[in-house]
Amino acid sequence: MGEASGSQLRIWDHALPSLVTRTGWYATLPETTVAFVRPEHEVADIQEHVRQLLANPAHFAHLGHNGRRQLEAQHAPDQYAEALCQFIPVARNHHGIGLLDPLITRLRNESVAFPQPFRFNDGRRLAGELNTLVGIQAPLL
Repeated sequence: MGEASGSQLRIWDHALPSLVTRTGWYATLPETTVAFVRPEHEVADIQEHVRQLLANPAHFAHLGHNGRRQLEAQHAPDQYAEALCQFIPVARNHHGIGLLDPLITRLRNESVAFPQPFRFNDGRRLAGELNTLVGIQAPLL
């Protein structure tokens, strides 16, 4: 998930509606969570969405609330940490061939901004697993 999709999660965290194009990750989003804009018709589509917003603000409020539910169901920090922890034993088996080294380095060095609180123990466990994967003793937190 990239920087833009991280922004979408923050928008959903506030239960706000958003306009997106059907590209990349956004193409997978349910129509009940966002309003789509066609790249070749951006101006017309945005104008139509503004007209719809003025005529039926409840519809856009509903999109925002559905987005919030999607965030809570699909993008919780503990789910992310658990998925990484499940991935690590698989990655450990392939570490010797070097294919995962760039990913491992990125995961260790980048902080992930979650709109929901990230429990301290989730971070400790994840950091420990990543350090084990690359053969470094985890610093005490």
